[in-house]
Amino acid sequence: MLNFRKPSNNLLEPLHSLNFLSKEEISKVFKELQSIPFEKGKVGNEESTKKEKSTDVRSSQVKWIPFFKEWEWLYQKINVLISAANQEAFKLDLRDMNENIQYTEYSSEYNGRYGWHLDLGTEYPSSHRKISTTIQLSSPSEYEGGYLQLFNNSLNASNPEDQKGLPHYLQNSPKALGTATLFSSFIPHRVTPVTKGVRKSLVIWVGGTPFR
Repeated sequence: MLNFRKPSNNLLEPLHSLNFLSKEEISKVFKELQSIPFEKGKVGNEESTKKEKSTDVRSSQVKWIPFFKEWEWLYQKINVLISAANQEAFKLDLRDMNENIQYTEYSSEYNGRYGWHLDLGTEYPSSHRKISTTIQLSSPSEYEGGYLQLFNNSLNASNPEDQKGLPHYLQNSPKALGTATLFSSFIPHRVTPVTKGVRKSLVIWVGGTPFR
């Protein structure tokens, strides 16, 4: 049975599932990732839009996990998590997961970060995104900075992560190894600069019929 910290029944607040992935499962992920090449993390569709250099907004490396048999266990496990979270809190009209899981690294060597953005975009498939999920693959001792921060006036200071010094409309998500954080894809969020070490995570989006 999945246990969520602070189930909210509120589209504006996140859910956190601590210890969603075990150390053994995380080791399995890293082993299978070795054969997948890195790509530069992009902002939207850089080929079709005129934007400032993406490195001004995002500095990261990513790998895309294919829908192959060796990854079936991970896709199934995450799908169960998101379905349970949606039933308990979000209650959105969802379809099956139709985007690849993204493995992301933010390193202090290149000031790894991702500025304020939404996951819900104007182009398919981002226009269909409804729930975003991030899973921590680094322990807090492996890096400094690199907070996943959510912006919303409804959030309060009782979040499990230390909120000292943050304004009431910002919330740090837990950094504990294996933790999954789920939130509505229209919520503004960012990853603050990594000042030491490397932050590693999985990112997944699940969509449905567009909001209207």
